[in-house]
Amino acid sequence: MKTPLLTAALLLSLGTLSAHACPEKVQPAQAYQRRNDGRCEGIQARGLIADGVKLVSFAIGRFADNPDETLSLKIPKLNQGQPTLQIQNRRKRYVLNEVPLKPQGAWLNYAWSPQILQEAKVKPSKLQTLAELPNKTYVPVVLNSGSKQYEFVFFLAEPASFESFEIRQGGQIFHSETRPKTNAKEIRFIWQPKAGASAGIYEINYEATTYPRGEKPDSFPRTLKFIHDPDWL
Repeated sequence: MKTPLLTAALLLSLGTLSAHACPEKVQPAQAYQRRNDGRCEGIQARGLIADGVKLVSFAIGRFADNPDETLSLKIPKLNQGQPTLQIQNRRKRYVLNEVPLKPQGAWLNYAWSPQILQEAKVKPSKLQTLAELPNKTYVPVVLNSGSKQYEFVFFLAEPASFESFEIRQGGQIFHSETRPKTNAKEIRFIWQPKAGASAGIYEINYEATTYPRGEKPDSFPRTLKFIHDPDWL
C-alpha cells in the first residue's frame, strides 16, 4: 500500500513528465507536438514557467521577418558533446525543441518551415535561441552569419535591475555594464569582441535584483559559462 508521501511524490513526478512530454498528432494543428522530422514544435497550452532572471538566448544575429523564407541556423560542432537547442517565444508560448541537428563540416545545421510560426503570428525576429552543452556551457546559435556580435537575452519574471554584468576570462574583464530597474520582460546585452579576445571559455558574472510585488527586493550573483571563437563572427 502506497503511503501518502509516496503517492504525492509519484503524482508530482507524473505531472512533471506530462508537462514536458511531446505529444503525437494533437489538435489544433499549431499545438505543441512532434513533427514529421522528429522535432517538437508548436504553441504550448500553458506559459513557460520561470522565476527571477533567466538566460533564454545566446545568438549571433537575428532571423529576418520574411514569411516565405525557410528558417535556418547553425551551431559550432565541438568535441564536448551534442548541444541541447531550445527555440522559443515566451509571450506567444511558442516552443521548438528536440531538434534533429545535422552535422556538416565544422557546424551543426538545422532548417525548418515557418508555417507554425505564421499560424501563431510569431515573428522570426522575436525568437530566442539557446544551445547548451552537457557540461552546462553555452555555445552561440548563428542566425545571421553577417553579424559580428553576440546577443544575450535574459527573461525577467518580475521587474529587475542589473547592478553588474561582466564578461571575463582569466581575471580580465572584456565587457562591463549595468542596467536600471525595468518592468520589461526581456533585457538584451550586446558584446562585440575586440581583437584581444581569443578563442576559449568565458564567464558571464552578473548581479541582479528582482522586485517581486509585495515582497522585499532580492539580490543575487550568478555565473554562466560560454564559448567564444573569433572565427564564428
